[in-house]
Amino acid sequence: MFLNPLDGLIILGLGVGAFWGFNRGTFRGAIELACLYLATLVTTLLFQKPARWLASRFSLPLPFVEITVFTLLLLAAFFAFFYIAMDFLRPPQARYLGFADRLGGMVFGFFFALVIISLLLVFLDYALGVNWLRWEHLRKAILETRDSSFVAPLVKEFGRSILAVLKPFFPKGLPALIPTEAALFQPLASLHLM
Repeated sequence: MFLNPLDGLIILGLGVGAFWGFNRGTFRGAIELACLYLATLVTTLLFQKPARWLASRFSLPLPFVEITVFTLLLLAAFFAFFYIAMDFLRPPQARYLGFADRLGGMVFGFFFALVIISLLLVFLDYALGVNWLRWEHLRKAILETRDSSFVAPLVKEFGRSILAVLKPFFPKGLPALIPTEAALFQPLASLHLM
């Protein structure tokens, strides 16, 4: 088992998330994770119409516009929900459980980073499934790195549970940006996203 640069980035991201959560504490970590879930749900419901409009208006490739719009809406929704939640909810003052509070925050921070990284890997798979015109050599290099990664499939397995949580809100099926469970583990050569 050899780790490649993508594995290193994923492990670094998980470590940064755990450190961030350790400094924030359990209460803020739980609020951040709940706000991220709510923001992901709202963004998944809303991103398609603005993305299609921007892609047709400015003649841009739809996959990249979808990723950009999804990311911007996700950030805006997350910070809006987090600001509202922190305005109405105050963290409890725990004098004697400071270290336990930080350890709980570390767990929530780790899972927060895991959710973010799994979303980024979904975006990466979606972006790698289309032609990059003058950047095809870079797409192939990223694809080879992703395919040889040891950690990325483990994070994608966690991504399956995220998709299962979103499914009840989409009776017609999830958007193309978010693959189905079957497509999540297929090699990209068999996916034809356009």
